[in-house]
Amino acid sequence: MAAKNTIKPKYTDEEAAAKRAIVLNFLEEEKQRLKEKEKQKEAKKIPPPPPPPPPAPSITPKPQLITPNPAPLAPLATPVADVSPTFIKAPAAKPKPVPLTAKQKEKNAKDARVVIDFLEDVEKEAESKAAIKPAAQAVEPIKKGVAKSAKQSKTSSALVPPLKPILPVRSNAEEAKIVLPKPPQRKRLNLDFGPIGYAMAIIVIMFSSYVLFCLTFYTFKPTGRIARTAANFVSVPAVISTYGVIDYFEYYDLRNALASKGVAPAELDARATIASIEWQVVSELARFYSVRNKNTAVELLDALGKAVVGDPELNASAYSSIRKVKNGLTAGQSLEQASAAEGGNISTDYYSTAEVSRKFGRTVISLTNGSRSGIIVAADGFYIVEMMSRKDNNFELKTVHIKPKTLTEIVNDKLAKAKAINLLQ
Repeated sequence: MAAKNTIKPKYTDEEAAAKRAIVLNFLEEEKQRLKEKEKQKEAKKIPPPPPPPPPAPSITPKPQLITPNPAPLAPLATPVADVSPTFIKAPAAKPKPVPLTAKQKEKNAKDARVVIDFLEDVEKEAESKAAIKPAAQAVEPIKKGVAKSAKQSKTSSALVPPLKPILPVRSNAEEAKIVLPKPPQRKRLNLDFGPIGYAMAIIVIMFSSYVLFCLTFYTFKPTGRIARTAANFVSVPAVISTYGVIDYFEYYDLRNALASKGVAPAELDARATIASIEWQVVSELARFYSVRNKNTAVELLDALGKAVVGDPELNASAYSSIRKVKNGLTAGQSLEQASAAEGGNISTDYYSTAEVSRKFGRTVISLTNGSRSGIIVAADGFYIVEMMSRKDNNFELKTVHIKPKTLTEIVNDKLAKAKAINLLQ
């Protein structure tokens, strides 16, 4: 079963076999060279042999007479030394090194580089297994010797003997089974933010898009139909105040209306900002008093004014005064007598049918001469009306007016406290 962590072979089978043959042959030669060095060191330690003894002097025998029966000679007391000459061999002359050619130097350097690469690979493999530390230490002197030989091949004429393969070569499949240590993994940026992170990213992208959309309106100030259609789907604020936000085209229409009334261009932005805040206050009051479904702004203001005047908490004092006037009239007092104590304003004016209907309601039109109405709540206060005379569509009316706190006063009070920012300036 193949190991989990493998590395793709660096060489093909043929290249690996050739390189290993070179490496192994070189290692064998280095081994032989080291053995010869050891022998030379041992030879230097052995003392030289003692010199030979000097030759014995030569003895010339005296001539003797030959007799028929000579007596046998007695043996010599001491043996005669060997007087044969001793020959000392001269040391053999060392062969002179043959200078290398350029191609041989290049080949030697290349072979040495292959050996160094192989030894480095062996050293890395030994370190990874952590059990072959002595082998790694044994490789180090060989590596130094190879580096020294590579250096000498460039500077000297020493011959590098040819290398012969002496060990079997491993195949790529066997190399693939070698387990190497895992390379250190780089710390990667964790981009998994989870559901909350992705939701926040979507919100940020949408907010950035909305800001760019608004900046387009503030920069180019479009007023065409396409811009109005886009603003209907995505609101673009123009004025932000204490009481709310005015839309871009609402502000633009108010500004054009003021310009059509002759307001100076230098004052247009300031007047339009004030008008925008007034409209915000009116809209807030309309929501508070539930005044809705009015066709025009005049109708809205009239209905809202009546709602403000008729507020019993806001105008309790004015309502109490008009009630006292009504009670005095019921007791038989005149308008002047009944309103004198309450500070009512009495006036006599002529009104058309349309004006009476708009201000006091249609019930006043049906009054007869000398008759009085009940309490009428108008946009500017409380009224009690007395019919003085009528002719065709003209009416002479005497009125008692009690002035409460009106819509105009409430709007002015709120404007004095308001703070606003115009985004178009």
